Amino acid sequence: MLVPVGVTIMITITVRGGKRLRVWAIGVVATTVAYYAIMMPFYVWSVGGLEYYAAAVGPSIALGLATTSIGVLTVIRLRGPRRDTS
Repeated sequence: MLVPVGVTIMITITVRGGKRLRVWAIGVVATTVAYYAIMMPFYVWSVGGLEYYAAAVGPSIALGLATTSIGVLTVIRLRGPRRDTS
């Protein structure tokens, strides 16, 4: 449910805000990677790789923050240098 809702929101923002296709594509990839990075520790827990549910929470948070930060930094870097409007 998280991925379809996220993609729908991104499409709506893109259409209404006129974002470039490159930014939209990076957002879709970052959202998908973040979803799987967050869910992977819980999958490992569910198959018996981790003994406690709580042991999956920390890595899930860390992986989620890392993947979303990389996505945001990629979009910021691709926008290029700021132009002085004054």
